[in-house]
Amino acid sequence: MGVRRSAILIEHGQSKYGILPGTWPDVEAYALFLQTPFGGAWRGDEIAILRSPRRALVNDLFAQMKKQCDLALVVFCGHGFFAHGRMYIRLNDGEYLAVDDVSPGTPRQMLVIDACRKYVEDGYVRVGLSEFVPSNVLHHPYMVSCRQLYDAAVMGADEGRSVMYACAANQSAAENAHGGYFSRSLISTTQRFAETHRSGFIATRVISLPEAFLGAYTETRAKRYPQEPVLQNGRRVYSFPFAVA
Repeated sequence: MGVRRSAILIEHGQSKYGILPGTWPDVEAYALFLQTPFGGAWRGDEIAILRSPRRALVNDLFAQMKKQCDLALVVFCGHGFFAHGRMYIRLNDGEYLAVDDVSPGTPRQMLVIDACRKYVEDGYVRVGLSEFVPSNVLHHPYMVSCRQLYDAAVMGADEGRSVMYACAANQSAAENAHGGYFSRSLISTTQRFAETHRSGFIATRVISLPEAFLGAYTETRAKRYPQEPVLQNGRRVYSFPFAVA
């Protein structure tokens, strides 16, 4: 039996404070990337997209993940802020959630927080994006080997939680209509790295979370200075995979 995975991609880009045009393209880009071989060959039914969700729904999904999953990936694209020494994300116009409370309760957790941003349908949920990847591709030998290598790297990583932030405290995360600069850099630099290191029809190269972060950090700092992404990876010896090739 493979690793039991679940990804929740949360987006809140429209509110009474204005529209963030890049958040929806961001979550679609993450969903597409995850389902590619390089992204770990996730299945569509392992991915949920939440658009301006209620906090109760998010907590219900976390409870399910705790019972059913080995690995949880949570991505948030929207507005965040600091208050009383804690960072919060805005789930919708009326509810916030501290990043410390974004806790699916699984043994292994990865978080990507692409916020702060100034601030499209409340409660919209879309589960599974298998139309991005035709069913026959899911069983391609290279796709299968990528999923197997990703699973092995997940279980070989130290248990715990790693968090990537798009910017440092007291900064804003820049974006345009195509998405957040950090998220776009994270996906594009990782894809380029994976394409460079692919050696054949069997996946052999694991691209760790710190490696993927370094590529995005370098590009974001070069293009969007002074925005400074932050990685909280603890003192782990073996990090989570972000991609494979």
